[in-house]
Amino acid sequence: MKAHSFRLLLLGIVPIFLSILSCSSTQQLFATPTPTPTNTLTPTVTNTATSTTTPTVTPVPPPPVTITSCVFQDDCPEANLVSSYLQTDLEDNVLTQVVFPYDDKVRLNIGWCTKDESALDLSTQHISFIFEIDGVSYLDYATIKPGFWWGDDPSNQIPCLFIGAMLSGFQIGQNHQVRIGYSFDAEVSDGWTSMAPFTDVFILDLNPAFIPTATPTETPTPTSTPRPLPTIPYYTSTPACESSSQLDISNTTGGQVTLYLSGPASYVFYINQGDTSLSVCSGTYSYTAYGCGGASDTGTMTSGESHEFYCQ
Repeated sequence: MKAHSFRLLLLGIVPIFLSILSCSSTQQLFATPTPTPTNTLTPTVTNTATSTTTPTVTPVPPPPVTITSCVFQDDCPEANLVSSYLQTDLEDNVLTQVVFPYDDKVRLNIGWCTKDESALDLSTQHISFIFEIDGVSYLDYATIKPGFWWGDDPSNQIPCLFIGAMLSGFQIGQNHQVRIGYSFDAEVSDGWTSMAPFTDVFILDLNPAFIPTATPTETPTPTSTPRPLPTIPYYTSTPACESSSQLDISNTTGGQVTLYLSGPASYVFYINQGDTSLSVCSGTYSYTAYGCGGASDTGTMTSGESHEFYCQ
């Protein structure tokens, strides 16, 4: 009986022993040894000074002439538009010689015009203006502002963005080359046509000189016949109005007369010899006229009147 019981006891112990081995085996399988800490060398970062070169700012020299803010005739009525000294049309991107009385005040301007305000807003996101004298940029001295332009119909004006300035304080014999205009860095549209990037500038060689006033004569004889220029209004900063009135001008100077009008609207007319009727907005105008070899006349005139210009 004992032996039997012993065998039964052994049989009962075996599962327990196997169970212990099984647990021990499982613990060893999942046991993670704790690593022995070691001293780790942590590098110390040392900032090394890097030498930098401070850019040298080249100061802009003072302008060689006096520059005054001016775009439209209303801004500086005492100044002459540079094209009034020319017998030919002023061309873009071509060097043009300009001879004028050294004590005159000269107005420069150029504008980018589009079909409508939307085209102007979109295109001027890519515009850069240019204003240089003798190769030095004086853009900060120039004036940039919006306005309008029309051809021969003041009721059909289109929006523009102009850059302009008035120059004075010239010295006889001291020429100055001026570049004024604008450049586009991307394709733009004026509302009619799309254009690749381009630059549009007036390049002027300004030559101030002593020009004596013409000697008065009763019957002046012109030494040359000037090339006729179009009798059309140029840039204006005033709103368009209906050109329902006219001024009758008789030019008996023997040459061409340049007439500036400032009033309900602004005009520049180039008037050839003889009688001319000018279409203008109704009202009274201040005028400045140039002719007779450099002489000038100022005053007022009202639409519906007749005026004669002559030398004396």
